[in-house]
Amino acid sequence: AINRELAACLQTGLKPGSSRAQDAVARHYRWVCASWTPNRPAYLALGAMYVQDARFTAFYDSETPGVAAYLAEAMQIWAEANLADQEG
Repeated sequence: AINRELAACLQTGLKPGSSRAQDAVARHYRWVCASWTPNRPAYLALGAMYVQDARFTAFYDSETPGVAAYLAEAMQIWAEANLADQEG
């Protein structure tokens, strides 16, 4: 559902910093937190991995090309606004 929402944001031309895209990233962060709670640098590294590792890019771009890069950019905006550099 998160990936479909991000794809819809991308397809309609919404910027990664739009409230709709940022709401989707907040949901993504909560989903990630089900198994691990990353701080800002770790969450940013996760986003970078989505575009640097072809396996992740293929997964996120499987239905809508460009979603991996869109998600990574949206994650950066969200993390800068919502996460601390360190745990605690």
